[in-house]
Amino acid sequence: MVATFPLTTELSESQKAVLQKYLIDDEVSWEDVAQRVAAYVASAEATPQQQRYWQDQFFSILQPMKFVPGGSILANCNHGTRGLLNCFVLSAEDHIHDITKLVADAVLTTKFRGGVGINIGAKGMKGYIRPKGSPFQDGKALGPCAVLDMVSENSKKITTGNKARRGAFLFSMNWKHPDIWEFIQAKTQSTIDANFAKSMIERLAQLAQSERPTEEKQEQLQALQGELGTAWIETHLNPEGKRDRRWHNANISVQLDDEFFTKLDQGDEQANQLWQAMAENAHATADPGLLLIDNAKRRSPIRDFVTCTNPCLVGETPVLTRQGSRPIQSLVGKTVEIWDGCNWQMVDNFRVTGFDQSVFKLTLRNGESVQATAEHTFILADGTRKPLKDLKVGESLASITFVSRVLAGFGESEAEVTITSVGNESDYEIRSIEFSHIADRVYCCTVPDTHTFALTNGLLSGNCGEIFLPPNSACNLGSLVLTKFVRRRQDGSVEIDWEDLATTVKISIRFLDNVLDVSEFATPDQKHNVRNVFRQLGLGIMGWADYLKLARITYDSPQHLHEIDRWGAWIADHAYRASEAIATEKGPCGIWSEIEQVQTGNPFECWVDSQGNTYNGNEAQGSDGEDLVQVPRRNSTVLSIAPTGSIAQLAACSWAFEPDFGLTLWKQVFVDASRNEQNWVQILNPYLEELDLSEEDAEIVKQTGSLANTDYAQEHPEIAESFKIAREIPPGWHILVQSKWQDWIDSSISKTINLPAHATVDEIKQIYRLAEKAGLKGVTIYRSGTLESEPIKVGDGEKQS
Repeated sequence: MVATFPLTTELSESQKAVLQKYLIDDEVSWEDVAQRVAAYVASAEATPQQQRYWQDQFFSILQPMKFVPGGSILANCNHGTRGLLNCFVLSAEDHIHDITKLVADAVLTTKFRGGVGINIGAKGMKGYIRPKGSPFQDGKALGPCAVLDMVSENSKKITTGNKARRGAFLFSMNWKHPDIWEFIQAKTQSTIDANFAKSMIERLAQLAQSERPTEEKQEQLQALQGELGTAWIETHLNPEGKRDRRWHNANISVQLDDEFFTKLDQGDEQANQLWQAMAENAHATADPGLLLIDNAKRRSPIRDFVTCTNPCLVGETPVLTRQGSRPIQSLVGKTVEIWDGCNWQMVDNFRVTGFDQSVFKLTLRNGESVQATAEHTFILADGTRKPLKDLKVGESLASITFVSRVLAGFGESEAEVTITSVGNESDYEIRSIEFSHIADRVYCCTVPDTHTFALTNGLLSGNCGEIFLPPNSACNLGSLVLTKFVRRRQDGSVEIDWEDLATTVKISIRFLDNVLDVSEFATPDQKHNVRNVFRQLGLGIMGWADYLKLARITYDSPQHLHEIDRWGAWIADHAYRASEAIATEKGPCGIWSEIEQVQTGNPFECWVDSQGNTYNGNEAQGSDGEDLVQVPRRNSTVLSIAPTGSIAQLAACSWAFEPDFGLTLWKQVFVDASRNEQNWVQILNPYLEELDLSEEDAEIVKQTGSLANTDYAQEHPEIAESFKIAREIPPGWHILVQSKWQDWIDSSISKTINLPAHATVDEIKQIYRLAEKAGLKGVTIYRSGTLESEPIKVGDGEKQS
């Protein structure tokens, strides 16, 4: 006999508690939710026959929970805002119009159930906002941390339908930004105004030194305490009456690159001080985490777009074509010949590249002008390229020479009529650059090889070679429940149904790709980038620790690393083949022409040479062949492992590839869909039932959440080893496991290293450095007891303390 896990199909009380979040209207069961979600996502298909077919296919993996999509998909399919994606990346430039748009977009995105990631770059990078105190025309800048304050405060409580939703954020800042010190200390800071605190200290000192009667001093002291208490309440209490810290609804991370670690190794004082401060604050508050950006880019298919910019022109901008001057907006969707300064080139990719963008007017000495975004590239007279934001009054721009106009096929008189006369180089000297307006749409194109095209006024413009950004891109998540593919043989060993897993992966990729087409979006920029440009997916896993228990594999063992390669390779290969198949049917993602030659070394990519021979990504990277072409995909990225908290509880499985936090847990969950009240729900690990524990051992596990110190662990040490909980696993093994799973992921991967309360700052520094050396994309630690109110407790002992 072969048994499938889990053994029961009836939902536990813990599962029922979290299911309440996703029930709408008259739904009462998981089957109701699965039917609604399957039908809505299948509606993206072209014909009624295809819709019915894929609805059945989607239901076949949803109903038995072989695949569980992200919570926003479950909650919003055919309901409410219909915003189905979990989180979005937003960005702003150093201008008041961009900053106010950022705050508004963050609120709108929260309204659509999306989390928000905001990156603050260093000078010259995307997302740079000038440091606090920097002078400008009307005063001094508040700085990027004040902008993040506005985002956090304005999104504290957003109502979505009948559900209240607090904004959830990830704020990150590049280590080179001058305000990095304020950033990393933000979550340890009181939000009480510094001047108030200083005034309070001075008044207390004066009162202590005064010769007033004791009773009068006492009265004044009580009055000061009242003022202090009021200020504390006003600045530290959220609407539910709980104390808030600054950015209470955000996780924060510092972006570190290879340059930082080189400086750290060289003993650079600033790098060492920052390193120490990051570890100290992580020890105190669990923030900041680290985003290791160069590690993240190395294996990413869209690595050239992670921090690139969005250069664009307004719709009325006249472009020089073989047929004469044409507004760039009229060229969208057409194939036209443009002049690149040397030759006529066919271009078929004129497109809308952004919505509601800040536009600046650049005026030349000859009276000509052009309106473009801050990131649009222009070519200087000496041949160098600069974005508009870095141009200076007095610099001269390159223009089409008279000779090139004749080469372009214009007669002398026609050329003079069609294109403004060049005259002297000084005619193309910049006279002014000033903010113009917010353009509802902006446009650009990509010109092969030269990345240059001519405007009718004679200017040479850079194109959008590396344009579309992860800003306004999104996470589109769903997870495979791995235990659904594990069978128990009669002899107690386990086998894996690889074919069922492959089929489920294929259907899951189709499901997630369809989600992009049926989801609604908070802003036009998000809709454009998500649907028309990147089409990113995030197929992940959960239930991994449960599989290890079934297979009797210890988390901190070499055998565990081998198992990751077995599962990871199978899932990644079939996910990529599924995306390639959909590309054949529906076309590749819009960014494909920009990323098809990017060699990441990912072994699940497929490359083909002119003879029809195929190579995986690792083989392609090491090949000398110049004729290799990557097989097109529907999706720029396909694989991502998310934390899976609520959906793992719904599926009664362990989170992602995390070890069990505890074998018995207490977790806070909302009572019903109104999300106004929370209760503690006990979660008992279902795999404990197999062990047939004695009453005494069961009580120990109930109190501590661990098998350690039980008689069973002494009698069956090999089995007990496979039930280790997170705090019993050395930090180095957490990093090794994340690094191994990362080999089979082309996008983000999430894991928390859980540390005991007695962990030191030096230990955190060691963990951070090991993460960097292991090539991790990011790392987060959590020291037990860091938060005053922890939503999860291990065992009855912690809950009662």
